[in-house]
Amino acid sequence: MVTIDHSFGYKHGAIVNHPLILIQGQLRNQIQSGIEVTNQTSGETINWPVVSSKFKALILLKPGINMIILRHGFYSKEVNYTFILRQSPYIVQPLYIITKDDTGCFQAPPDIDNSVESACDRISLNTALLQTFTAMNMKTHNLGAHTFQLPLDSVTGLPRCTIFKSKFTREQIYAMTERDVWKNLAREIIESDVVKNTRHCKFLAFLSCTRYDGENWTSSWRHKDMIGATQGHIALGEFGYVIGLRNSQQ
Repeated sequence: MVTIDHSFGYKHGAIVNHPLILIQGQLRNQIQSGIEVTNQTSGETINWPVVSSKFKALILLKPGINMIILRHGFYSKEVNYTFILRQSPYIVQPLYIITKDDTGCFQAPPDIDNSVESACDRISLNTALLQTFTAMNMKTHNLGAHTFQLPLDSVTGLPRCTIFKSKFTREQIYAMTERDVWKNLAREIIESDVVKNTRHCKFLAFLSCTRYDGENWTSSWRHKDMIGATQGHIALGEFGYVIGLRNSQQ
C-alpha cells in the first residue's frame, strides 16, 4: 500500500500555482528499492528511491489537470493535481550574464558539460526547486503554499533563463571590486530591454566568467582567502537585484 504525507505536500485534487511539486510518502510493505511515478498527462515516468519504506518524488506538472500514478510492485495509487499559473506582473527573472569577449562556458571539471545551455538548464532547475521549497516551507508553517513567480518556458515547462550579454570584458570585470561589479551589471540590466517592466521584476543573475584558483589552498584558509582566490566574485543583492557567482563545482 502507498500512502502520501499530506501534511508536507498537497492533497489529492489540489490546485497549485507552480509547475514543480514535491510529494513524500511511505509504503506499508517495501518489496523493492524504488517507486515508479508517472504523470499520465505529460507521459513522463521517473523511478525514485525508497529508503526504509519512505520516498520523496519531484513531479513536473503540465497546465491543467495532471493524473499521477505511483507504482511499487503490486501496489499503486492514483492522485491528481491541477496546475494553474498565477497571473501576476510581479516575477523573478533568472539571468545568465556573459561578458562580450567570453564564450559563456562556466568553470567546471573536464568531464562536466559547462556550455551555456548547461548553465541555463542548471539555473532553470534550481530556481524551480527554490520556488517549490519556498511554497513547501510556507505551507509547513501554516502560511499557505505561497511562493514567488517565475517566467516559464513553453517547451520545457520549467523557468526560462534569459541570456544577458554584457558590454564589459572579462578583464574589466576582474579589475572591479565586488561592489563595482554589482553596481555596473545592475545598471546594465535595468537600462536594457530584457523585460518590459523592470518595476515589477526582480533579477536572479549568475555571472559566467567567475573563476576560482584553489591550487594553493590549505586548511588554514578563511573566507577572505577563498574570495581572494576568486576572479569575478559577486554575491550581492539589493534594490531588486540578486547577482551570484557560477562556481567551479556547480
